[in-house]
This record gives sequence, structure tokens and C-alpha cells, in this order.
Amino acid sequence: QSTWGKNPTSMPYSFQFSLIVLFLVIGVISHVFNSSLLMEETGFRVPFVLSISNTIAGFLCSFLLNLYPTIYQRKVMFHPSGWISIILLSFFICTTLILNQLSINYLSISTHLKLQCLSPFIVALLYYYYEETKFKSNYIYSMIGVVFGAVLGMIDSDSDLNFFGVMICILSVISNSLQFILISINVGSQKQLGSLDLLYYTSIPILIILIPSFFISNERQLFSDYISKTTLQTAFTWIIISQCISVCFYITFYTLVKVLSAIYVSICDVFKLVLLVIISAVVYGDRLTSLNLLGLLISTISFVMITIFEFETKKPYEQVRGKEEEKEE
Repeated sequence: QSTWGKNPTSMPYSFQFSLIVLFLVIGVISHVFNSSLLMEETGFRVPFVLSISNTIAGFLCSFLLNLYPTIYQRKVMFHPSGWISIILLSFFICTTLILNQLSINYLSISTHLKLQCLSPFIVALLYYYYEETKFKSNYIYSMIGVVFGAVLGMIDSDSDLNFFGVMICILSVISNSLQFILISINVGSQKQLGSLDLLYYTSIPILIILIPSFFISNERQLFSDYISKTTLQTAFTWIIISQCISVCFYITFYTLVKVLSAIYVSICDVFKLVLLVIISAVVYGDRLTSLNLLGLLISTISFVMITIFEFETKKPYEQVRGKEEEKEE
């Protein structure tokens, strides 16, 4: 059996914890890299170029690893429902990207990120209506603590509330939440796709949507202007770095949803913003108010608590196997 064919939900706590840390670290690196690269000062404002190249990199990674069955064997999909869920997932991945780009044209980054913190609540509601999942009160309170603390930690004087921008941002949050649910469906017990399977199968639908979007936008001119100011080698260096970060992030992201749950990963995505605020304060000297510090503390404590609650619902394979052996005796 291939290495990637093993069921990650049967892995011990050490694997799950390492995966959470890896997801947060890569998420922070990805956010810092993309934010810095797409800033107006750098001139490399071509998110569609980066997304298209990242999608191609994910496809090639899955395709090449499939040539070595001992490492990875792709799961073949035959049922039409599998392809429908893949197409829907690809659609919402692209929709989230496009809406996020529109949103930041009308809102400050701070306001945009605060609204993105709503994602866990929407994922929880979708879980409730789709799977009739009921969450324990301590889990709900901890989730509220993570989100509320993150918003407090990012409160500043630059917040704005452009109605059109807020509506677009909320739509992007809904699209992102649907993306979490569809990932959970595809990696769940019914379809059991792996992270590399998702990278492979979603690549073509994503490219079909993003390539026309690239030609409709003004990114061709922006990309050409950047190359004329710097060099083609510089542009491709940034693209290759972005591809490496993206492939690592999505492999970790999809695997973590399979190991734990979509709602917990959406909470991790919010806590990633808390880490970014802390890093900005420590590294760049950003000033934090007492309200910011209180929010960061609340969010951190709540995240630790909800991680403990999440682990309590997931039994490592050693415990499950031990109980089965006791029953047999």
C-alpha cells in the first residue's frame, strides 16, 4: 500500500498535533509572502498569475508522484456525484479568490480580515444543516472566544465599512465556508479522496475558470510592466517560491480536514491571524493597545481549549486498537 494511501485519521495525537503546527506555520508564511508580493510597492500585483501557476504546480506534483505507486496511488473516480462535488469545490475556490480580490479594493485589509473571521460560524451552520451535527456548549464557547479574541486583537483606527465592500467580503466568507464543507465531503468516508487527489482533480476546473479571468482582467499589462521594470528571471523566481508554498499549504490543509474536521480547520485559519498580529508586533514593532492584547490572550486560550476538545473526539489508533484487543480477550 502506498504511503499516501494510509488513512490519516488513524494516526496518533503526535501526528495530528504536528499537522496543526505545520498548517499554522505554512499558513503564516503564505499570508506574509502573498501580502508582501501583491503590495502596490512591489508592483507584482498579479494574483491570477500566481493562482494559475500554483494550480499547475499542484497538478504536476500529484501527476509525478502517481508515477511511483509506493509513494502515492491516485484514487479513481467513477461516480458522477464525485465529479459534481469536485467541480463545485473548484468553483468555490475560484469564487473565493475573485471575491477576495474585489473586497480589498473597497475595504482596508484590517476590515477584510475581521469579516473573514466569521467563517467558522458559517461552517458550523452548514455542518448543522447538512449533517445535523450538534456541537457541545464548551466547543461553541471556545469557538466564539477564538473569533471574538481575534477581532479584538485586530481592532485599529483604520477600520472602514464600505457597504458594497462588506457585502462582497461576506459573500467571499460564505464561498470559503462552502469550500470547507466540500473538502470535508470529498475527503470523508464516502469518497475518501486524499490531498493529492484533490490537487489533481480540481486543477483542470480551476484553470478553466481562472484563465479567462486572467485575460478579462488587466493582469497581462501588470505582468508585462513588472518584467520590464525588473527581469523575467525575478518574476519566475517569485512564481516558483509561490508554487512551493502553495503545494505544501494545500497538502497540509486537505490532510488536516481529513484528520480532524472542517470546522476546526476554519478555526485554525482564524487563529492564524492572531499569530500574524503577534509576529507583526514582535518583528515589525506594530503597536498593540491593551484591548488588542486582551483579545490575543482570549483567542489563544480559547484555541488551546478547542484543540483539546477536538482531540477528545478523535481517538488515536493505539487507543482504539487497545480497546478492541481488550474486548477480544
